[in-house]
Amino acid sequence: MTIPPCPRGSRHCRHYSYVRGEGPQCEAGIDMSAPAAALQCMPPEHQKGATCDWREEYTDAEREARREWLTERTARMAIVLQEIPENSNSGRMTCPACGTGTVQWVRARSNGHLHAGCSTPNCFSVMQ
Repeated sequence: MTIPPCPRGSRHCRHYSYVRGEGPQCEAGIDMSAPAAALQCMPPEHQKGATCDWREEYTDAEREARREWLTERTARMAIVLQEIPENSNSGRMTCPACGTGTVQWVRARSNGHLHAGCSTPNCFSVMQ
Protein backbone atom coordinates (compact mmCIF):
# COMPACT_ATOMS: atom_id res chain seq x y z
CA MET A 1 0.00 0.00 0.00
CA THR A 2 1.33 3.44 -0.90
CA ILE A 3 1.43 5.78 2.06
CA PRO A 4 -0.86 8.76 1.46
CA PRO A 5 0.70 12.19 1.85
CA CYS A 6 0.80 13.36 5.43
CA PRO A 7 -1.84 16.05 5.89
CA ARG A 8 -0.83 18.29 8.72
CA GLY A 9 -3.35 18.42 11.52
CA SER A 10 -2.76 22.14 11.75
CA ARG A 11 -3.73 22.64 8.11
CA HIS A 12 -0.34 23.83 6.85
CA CYS A 13 -0.01 24.22 3.08
CA ARG A 14 0.61 20.92 1.28
CA HIS A 15 3.97 22.25 -0.01
CA TYR A 16 5.27 23.03 3.48
CA SER A 17 7.71 20.85 5.40
CA TYR A 18 10.20 21.42 8.15
CA VAL A 19 13.66 19.92 7.82
CA ARG A 20 15.52 19.60 11.09
CA GLY A 21 18.68 21.70 11.03
CA GLU A 22 17.58 23.53 7.87
CA GLY A 23 14.23 25.03 8.88
CA PRO A 24 11.01 25.47 6.89
CA GLN A 25 10.96 24.26 3.27
CA CYS A 26 8.56 24.79 0.37
CA GLU A 27 8.18 22.18 -2.37
CA ALA A 28 6.74 24.90 -4.65
CA GLY A 29 10.10 26.71 -4.48
CA ILE A 30 9.14 29.68 -2.30
CA ASP A 31 12.12 31.08 -0.34
CA MET A 32 11.49 30.39 3.34
CA SER A 33 14.74 31.85 4.71
CA ALA A 34 13.34 35.23 5.80
CA PRO A 35 12.04 35.65 9.36
CA ALA A 36 8.33 34.75 9.58
CA ALA A 37 8.30 33.52 5.95
CA ALA A 38 6.49 30.35 7.03
CA LEU A 39 3.43 32.35 8.12
CA GLN A 40 2.14 32.16 4.56
CA CYS A 41 2.02 28.37 4.92
CA MET A 42 -0.14 28.43 8.03
CA PRO A 43 -3.95 28.19 8.15
CA PRO A 44 -5.56 31.48 7.11
CA GLU A 45 -6.48 32.44 10.69
CA HIS A 46 -2.75 32.33 11.63
CA GLN A 47 -1.22 33.99 8.56
CA LYS A 48 -1.23 37.55 10.02
CA GLY A 49 -1.62 39.05 6.54
CA ALA A 50 1.05 36.89 4.87
CA THR A 51 -0.29 35.22 1.74
CA CYS A 52 1.09 32.92 -0.93
CA ASP A 53 -0.37 32.35 -4.39
CA TRP A 54 0.86 28.74 -4.23
CA ARG A 55 -0.81 27.85 -0.89
CA GLU A 56 -2.83 24.65 -1.25
CA GLU A 57 -4.74 22.59 1.32
CA TYR A 58 -5.03 18.81 1.36
CA THR A 59 -8.44 17.61 0.22
CA ASP A 60 -10.93 15.98 2.58
CA ALA A 61 -10.48 12.74 0.60
CA GLU A 62 -6.68 12.85 1.15
CA ARG A 63 -7.15 13.51 4.85
CA GLU A 64 -9.62 10.61 5.11
CA ALA A 65 -7.23 8.28 3.23
CA ARG A 66 -4.48 9.21 5.68
CA ARG A 67 -6.78 8.55 8.68
CA GLU A 68 -7.68 5.12 7.24
CA TRP A 69 -4.01 4.33 6.64
CA LEU A 70 -3.12 5.31 10.23
CA THR A 71 -6.00 3.22 11.62
CA GLU A 72 -4.84 0.18 9.64
CA ARG A 73 -1.22 0.68 10.75
CA THR A 74 -2.28 0.98 14.38
CA ALA A 75 -4.20 -2.29 14.10
CA ARG A 76 -1.10 -4.00 12.63
CA MET A 77 0.99 -2.71 15.50
CA ALA A 78 -1.47 -4.07 18.08
CA ILE A 79 -1.53 -7.50 16.39
CA VAL A 80 2.27 -7.79 16.34
CA LEU A 81 2.92 -6.38 19.82
CA GLN A 82 0.48 -8.90 21.33
CA GLU A 83 2.62 -11.74 20.00
CA ILE A 84 6.01 -10.49 21.22
CA PRO A 85 6.72 -12.10 24.60
CA GLU A 86 7.09 -9.50 27.37
CA ASN A 87 10.01 -11.32 28.98
CA SER A 88 11.94 -11.77 25.71
CA ASN A 89 14.99 -9.62 24.99
CA SER A 90 15.11 -10.51 21.30
CA GLY A 91 13.67 -12.86 18.76
CA ARG A 92 11.99 -13.40 15.43
CA MET A 93 8.73 -14.85 14.20
CA THR A 94 6.50 -14.97 11.15
CA CYS A 95 4.62 -11.68 11.04
CA PRO A 96 1.12 -12.14 12.45
CA ALA A 97 -0.07 -8.99 10.61
CA CYS A 98 0.91 -9.84 7.01
CA GLY A 99 1.66 -13.55 7.35
CA THR A 100 4.57 -13.43 4.90
CA GLY A 101 7.36 -11.37 6.47
CA THR A 102 9.53 -11.99 9.48
CA VAL A 103 9.26 -9.77 12.55
CA GLN A 104 12.53 -9.26 14.40
CA TRP A 105 12.68 -7.53 17.76
CA VAL A 106 15.18 -6.51 20.40
CA ARG A 107 14.55 -5.00 23.79
CA ALA A 108 17.12 -2.47 25.06
CA ARG A 109 18.79 -3.62 28.26
CA SER A 110 19.21 -0.08 29.54
CA ASN A 111 15.57 1.02 29.47
CA GLY A 112 13.46 -1.90 28.19
CA HIS A 113 12.39 -0.11 25.02
CA LEU A 114 11.32 -2.43 22.23
CA HIS A 115 12.55 -2.06 18.65
CA ALA A 116 10.71 -4.29 16.18
CA GLY A 117 9.99 -4.48 12.48
CA CYS A 118 8.67 -6.74 9.74
CA SER A 119 10.76 -7.62 6.69
CA THR A 120 7.77 -6.92 4.41
CA PRO A 121 8.02 -3.31 3.16
CA ASN A 122 5.47 -0.96 4.74
CA CYS A 123 4.07 -3.67 7.02
CA PHE A 124 5.15 -2.85 10.55
CA SER A 125 7.87 -1.22 12.60
CA VAL A 126 7.97 0.34 16.04
CA MET A 127 10.35 1.91 18.53
CA GLN A 128 8.78 2.12 21.97
